[in-house]
Amino acid sequence: MAGGGGIAETDLTGCRARGSLELTTATGPGGSSAQAQALAVDPTGNTAIINQQTASPVGGSTANLAFSPTADGGALTGVATNGSTPDAIAFGALADSGQYALGAVGNLDGLNFVTQQSEDVTMGTVELRFGRSFGLGDGWAFTPVVGPSYRRIERDIETTTTLAITPGSAAVGRFPDVSVSQIEDLTADYYGGLVGMTFSGPVANRVFLNFGGDFGVASYRAKYDGEGRAIIANVLDSGSVSGASQSESETTYFGRAKAGITVVEGRAALTLGVQAEYLADVPTLSRPSFEGLTYSQAAASLAGTSGSATSSLASDDMWSYGANVGLVVRF
Repeated sequence: MAGGGGIAETDLTGCRARGSLELTTATGPGGSSAQAQALAVDPTGNTAIINQQTASPVGGSTANLAFSPTADGGALTGVATNGSTPDAIAFGALADSGQYALGAVGNLDGLNFVTQQSEDVTMGTVELRFGRSFGLGDGWAFTPVVGPSYRRIERDIETTTTLAITPGSAAVGRFPDVSVSQIEDLTADYYGGLVGMTFSGPVANRVFLNFGGDFGVASYRAKYDGEGRAIIANVLDSGSVSGASQSESETTYFGRAKAGITVVEGRAALTLGVQAEYLADVPTLSRPSFEGLTYSQAAASLAGTSGSATSSLASDDMWSYGANVGLVVRF
């Protein structure tokens, strides 16, 4: 039988999940064969070992699935062959509450790595501003302000990475989907104060302009909570395991620039405004991963992914822009 197989290996040194995958397929005039070997070692030291192989002569086909559990995850392999086409596929997955690795070689026409992510973001700001206006002449005024400021940001993120395999002509039926689900919560509180100034005055008959800016310093307190689980459809749900919890505190700063124009007509006043705001520290995620899967087979007939079931807390800056319209009618 002609070659064409490949080997996939994982190097999980230093990670919570340890193990290896070796995947091989071969096809030729006499049919096809596939082999999958998996070793999973979870954080508690429990091991799962699978050595699976199958072959089909011309006119035959087969598909087999094997699963071996550990305390909080396990190893999954699947092999499928079709001797008439001929083609074959071998895939494997290692997972526990901390890390995962997915890989496949052979006929990958029906292989899809699908990542779905949803995120809810809530932001709120409360400011108490004290100021006094000073006349500059010709109807213009200068108003300095000072006061305390509080801000809160909440981010709820859910990410699911799925290895969905429909091997096509290499198998009858469908292998189960293998998924890693991540649920992560980020919160940040900002306690601080600000100083600012505003200039306002007429620029035409019944038309008034205002512009100014603020600068503030705040104590930044961020927190991250994340959990992950491995899911093999109808085979395994490792359950929600608290993967990580982290917090950090530091001093940060923010700035704001704004401008607006007001048109007065009779008892009505229409205001149009724009604003740009900068925040030096916003909570975000750092997603660690290991080197992942390496293959000796041609890239056209292999695929793999790997990573961490949880992340760690990081920060980045943020710009935000806005516009507003206001209408005031006096009765």
